[in-house]
Amino acid sequence: MRLHRNQRLGARLPAPLLRAAGLAAALAAAALLTSCGSSGASQPGAALKTAEVRIESRDGPLVLTVEVAETAEARRTGLMGRATLPPDAGMLFVHEADVQLAFHMEGTTIPLSVALLDASGTVLEILDLDPCREAPFPRYRPSVPYRHALEVNQGAFARWGVAAGDRLVLGELVGDRSSALEARDARMAH
Repeated sequence: MRLHRNQRLGARLPAPLLRAAGLAAALAAAALLTSCGSSGASQPGAALKTAEVRIESRDGPLVLTVEVAETAEARRTGLMGRATLPPDAGMLFVHEADVQLAFHMEGTTIPLSVALLDASGTVLEILDLDPCREAPFPRYRPSVPYRHALEVNQGAFARWGVAAGDRLVLGELVGDRSSALEARDARMAH
């Protein structure tokens, strides 16, 4: 179709076709915007599964509310983009097998401490992670393989008296059946 300089394409199209074209353009724009970010479950402030974990430390038990990062995308995003983290909260990174992955603070503005845990929830190592606003972004490399990691506000583990050797009771949250097995073994011993 050939148009004159002052003629608009829309002037020749019927109104229902124009509405359909507008709707299609709006849907395409929405799809593009959605695909540019990561999945909704790992967007800052988006709803991840939450759970309570109990830390058994030398100073006594402590209960925290944590967000659970179970997917690769949620683990990759972590606490990026968050402005604050409540004092008794954190994020638990759940892995299906032992890993020795480094941590980075790109896009994270909250100073954090991370406890690296074995499959039973025992604290293996604690690292302090500082925010970094410009590249190159440092990598914080653990000295040991770990199964899970718990990030909290920096210094919180020290304030709570949590150290290597202490244990987080994770229970069914990560498929830890050690408590159930210990209870079964105790029953069988009697």
